[in-house]
Amino acid sequence: MKALIIGFGSAGKRHITNLHALGVHQFGILRRTAIQPDLNLDGTDFEVFTDLDTALSQGFDMAIVANPTSLHVETATRCIAAGCCLYIEKPVSHSMEGLEQLSRS
Repeated sequence: MKALIIGFGSAGKRHITNLHALGVHQFGILRRTAIQPDLNLDGTDFEVFTDLDTALSQGFDMAIVANPTSLHVETATRCIAAGCCLYIEKPVSHSMEGLEQLSRS
């Protein structure tokens, strides 16, 4: 299984550690800068992306949406369109805009 972590603040780091403990060893990390994160997870492959479309073209099985709340709905909708299973950090959004479309995706 390949997981894309979108946002690499404290929540994103926690999700990578938890998924690694569950046996996931292939990760993509989407962040604003291409700086390689300091990760010490044995047997884990990860690639850093700065563009969501590029990341989604890599065929990830799942995506963790942990970027700023104002970007959750747009990001989640694009991940679903790319065929990813999804986990969205709370809150789902900062407004009601786009939630109906997301629920139909």
